[in-house]
Amino acid sequence: MPRFALCFVFVLCFVVSFTSRIPENDINGDNLDTLVHVQAFFRHADRAPTSTYPNDPYQGPEYWPDGFGQLTKVGKQHAYALGMFLRERYNKFLGETYRPQYVRARSTDFDRTLMTNALVQAAVYPPKGDQIWNPELLWQPVPIHTIDVEDDWLAQETLCPVSKEEMKKALQSEEILKIDDENKDLYYELEMYTGMDVKNIDAVADIHGTLLSEQSAGINLPEWTRKVFPHKTGPLAGKYFELYTSSDTLRTLIAGPVLREIKQNIADKMNGKSMKQFQTYGTHDKIIAAILGALDIFDPILPGFASCVIVETHKLNDEKYGVKFLYRNTTSNMAYTLQLPGCDVICPYETFAERVEMYIPNDWNKQCGL
Repeated sequence: MPRFALCFVFVLCFVVSFTSRIPENDINGDNLDTLVHVQAFFRHADRAPTSTYPNDPYQGPEYWPDGFGQLTKVGKQHAYALGMFLRERYNKFLGETYRPQYVRARSTDFDRTLMTNALVQAAVYPPKGDQIWNPELLWQPVPIHTIDVEDDWLAQETLCPVSKEEMKKALQSEEILKIDDENKDLYYELEMYTGMDVKNIDAVADIHGTLLSEQSAGINLPEWTRKVFPHKTGPLAGKYFELYTSSDTLRTLIAGPVLREIKQNIADKMNGKSMKQFQTYGTHDKIIAAILGALDIFDPILPGFASCVIVETHKLNDEKYGVKFLYRNTTSNMAYTLQLPGCDVICPYETFAERVEMYIPNDWNKQCGL
């Protein structure tokens, strides 16, 4: 049986920045009169590395007192800033008061995603009026729902044998082998400095991720990294994440369950089966890349910490609804509109639903070989 959990956190505010395609100008919600539903899928904020390389001088607990994979102080600031961004953009739509019948927060069962979502909620829903229960603590608990990883479609791709085999095939494709051959000197250099076995872009992505975490934490990276990071490792890491949707099978097994959730949430809202207006999902870089990749709107850039895909549902008239995608990455303090290929900025729901239907799994466990 799935184990359900709740998580509550309080912190202070800071600033973070994000980027991708067409700058969104209605940041304060001035042009959101047709909005009826918002879904936000975001990567956890800055964390300690989940692993390091053998020659890494920063492996000790003195650098990561809370342990590998845990949210850092900077990460807490950035998660709160994401919540402030969402509050600013959707202020009029959300209203001032938290009401549980209109809100649902969901996360994978990792400390860093649970805490990120809790921090987002703390920024979006500070208590107002009669909801203030402690005048010295302007925070209120918003439940963050989760289930065990092995039962969770937000994280289940790590347990899917077929998707793992598909990724191995993708890494052996002609295109990727050509990239590996073109970068063999870089791979050798990385092996010399890191002590790792570096033979493909998968290993480069791991090194790049570790260095990003250390850089975010304010660590003075080794001198050798200036030759390769991020200008050489970054594009290869982005290419690796593009592989998660490089075949229809991978799109179905990794992105499919998320697309099903997005589609069902919209349908429930359209059909009056749900009162929810604001639904948030704390997840991981692979899922962010998979959502964008399956919709053919992914630039091969590693999704940054606290990067966020926003799915807006708009009621265009009495019978028609449309879907709008935005992306808040890590190089601009804005959301960017992502226009689905062959569709208007606000894509008719029927067009969106038809496009994603082919990637929604019929029986995920069976198709994964479980």
